[in-house]
Amino acid sequence: MTNPVPVQSWFANFVSFVETEAKAAEDKIVQVANEIGPVIVQYTEEFLSSLAQVAIGAVLDQAPLAISGAEKFGNAVANVLQTVEAQGKTMAINDVHAVVQSAYTAVKQVATPAA
Repeated sequence: MTNPVPVQSWFANFVSFVETEAKAAEDKIVQVANEIGPVIVQYTEEFLSSLAQVAIGAVLDQAPLAISGAEKFGNAVANVLQTVEAQGKTMAINDVHAVVQSAYTAVKQVATPAA
Protein backbone atom coordinates (compact mmCIF):
# COMPACT_ATOMS: atom_id res chain seq x y z
CA MET A 1 0.00 0.00 0.00
CA THR A 2 1.36 3.41 -0.95
CA ASN A 3 1.49 6.26 1.47
CA PRO A 4 -0.88 9.11 0.58
CA VAL A 5 0.68 12.51 -0.14
CA PRO A 6 0.42 14.62 2.98
CA VAL A 7 -2.21 17.36 2.66
CA GLN A 8 0.24 20.03 3.69
CA SER A 9 2.68 18.98 0.95
CA TRP A 10 -0.08 18.92 -1.67
CA PHE A 11 -1.30 22.35 -0.59
CA ALA A 12 2.22 23.81 -0.66
CA ASN A 13 2.70 22.47 -4.20
CA PHE A 14 -0.64 23.96 -5.25
CA VAL A 15 0.20 27.38 -3.79
CA SER A 16 3.59 27.31 -5.49
CA PHE A 17 1.96 26.45 -8.83
CA VAL A 18 -0.59 29.27 -8.47
CA GLU A 19 2.13 31.79 -7.57
CA THR A 20 4.21 30.77 -10.60
CA GLU A 21 1.24 31.04 -12.94
CA ALA A 22 0.21 34.39 -11.47
CA LYS A 23 3.71 35.79 -12.00
CA ALA A 24 3.71 34.61 -15.62
CA ALA A 25 0.30 36.22 -16.16
CA GLU A 26 1.46 39.44 -14.51
CA ASP A 27 4.49 39.62 -16.79
CA LYS A 28 2.29 39.11 -19.87
CA ILE A 29 -0.19 41.77 -18.70
CA VAL A 30 2.64 44.27 -18.19
CA GLN A 31 4.03 43.47 -21.64
CA VAL A 32 0.64 43.96 -23.32
CA ALA A 33 -0.01 47.17 -21.37
CA ASN A 34 3.36 48.56 -22.44
CA GLU A 35 2.55 47.76 -26.07
CA ILE A 36 -1.00 49.15 -26.22
CA GLY A 37 -0.76 51.88 -23.57
CA PRO A 38 0.75 54.54 -25.86
CA VAL A 39 -1.80 53.77 -28.58
CA ILE A 40 -4.67 54.17 -26.12
CA VAL A 41 -3.25 57.44 -24.80
CA GLN A 42 -2.85 58.86 -28.32
CA TYR A 43 -6.38 57.79 -29.33
CA THR A 44 -7.83 59.29 -26.15
CA GLU A 45 -6.03 62.60 -26.64
CA GLU A 46 -7.20 62.85 -30.25
CA PHE A 47 -10.78 61.92 -29.34
CA LEU A 48 -10.95 64.42 -26.47
CA SER A 49 -9.51 67.18 -28.64
CA SER A 50 -12.09 66.45 -31.34
CA LEU A 51 -14.84 66.24 -28.74
CA ALA A 52 -13.89 69.62 -27.27
CA GLN A 53 -14.11 71.21 -30.72
CA VAL A 54 -17.52 69.64 -31.34
CA ALA A 55 -18.82 70.76 -27.94
CA ILE A 56 -17.57 74.33 -28.33
CA GLY A 57 -19.13 74.48 -31.79
CA ALA A 58 -22.43 73.19 -30.41
CA VAL A 59 -22.42 75.79 -27.63
CA LEU A 60 -21.59 78.62 -30.06
CA ASP A 61 -24.33 77.48 -32.46
CA GLN A 62 -26.91 77.71 -29.69
CA ALA A 63 -25.74 81.01 -28.17
CA PRO A 64 -27.59 83.43 -30.49
CA LEU A 65 -30.90 81.55 -30.38
CA ALA A 66 -33.81 83.18 -28.56
CA ILE A 67 -34.60 80.18 -26.38
CA SER A 68 -34.03 79.37 -22.74
CA GLY A 69 -30.64 78.40 -21.42
CA ALA A 70 -31.95 74.92 -20.64
CA GLU A 71 -33.11 74.49 -24.24
CA LYS A 72 -29.74 75.70 -25.53
CA PHE A 73 -27.95 73.26 -23.25
CA GLY A 74 -30.23 70.39 -24.31
CA ASN A 75 -29.77 71.20 -27.98
CA ALA A 76 -25.98 71.40 -27.58
CA VAL A 77 -25.97 68.02 -25.79
CA ALA A 78 -28.08 66.46 -28.55
CA ASN A 79 -25.77 67.94 -31.20
CA VAL A 80 -22.63 66.57 -29.54
CA LEU A 81 -24.22 63.16 -29.00
CA GLN A 82 -25.36 62.95 -32.63
CA THR A 83 -21.93 64.00 -33.89
CA VAL A 84 -20.17 61.41 -31.75
CA GLU A 85 -22.60 58.68 -32.84
CA ALA A 86 -22.17 59.68 -36.49
CA GLN A 87 -18.45 58.99 -36.01
CA GLY A 88 -19.33 55.47 -34.91
CA LYS A 89 -18.51 56.14 -31.26
CA THR A 90 -20.62 56.15 -28.13
CA MET A 91 -20.67 58.23 -24.99
CA ALA A 92 -22.67 58.15 -21.81
CA ILE A 93 -25.17 61.00 -21.62
CA ASN A 94 -23.65 62.18 -18.32
CA ASP A 95 -20.28 62.49 -20.04
CA VAL A 96 -21.83 64.51 -22.86
CA HIS A 97 -23.46 66.81 -20.29
CA ALA A 98 -20.07 67.32 -18.60
CA VAL A 99 -18.34 68.07 -21.92
CA VAL A 100 -21.00 70.59 -22.96
CA GLN A 101 -20.88 72.25 -19.54
CA SER A 102 -17.09 72.51 -19.80
CA ALA A 103 -17.37 73.95 -23.31
CA TYR A 104 -19.94 76.49 -22.09
CA THR A 105 -17.66 77.51 -19.22
CA ALA A 106 -14.69 77.88 -21.57
CA VAL A 107 -16.67 79.95 -24.07
CA LYS A 108 -18.08 82.13 -21.29
CA GLN A 109 -14.56 82.79 -19.92
CA VAL A 110 -13.34 83.87 -23.34
CA ALA A 111 -16.42 86.03 -23.98
CA THR A 112 -16.38 87.73 -20.58
CA PRO A 113 -13.62 90.31 -20.18
CA ALA A 114 -11.61 90.10 -16.97
CA ALA A 115 -12.63 92.66 -14.35
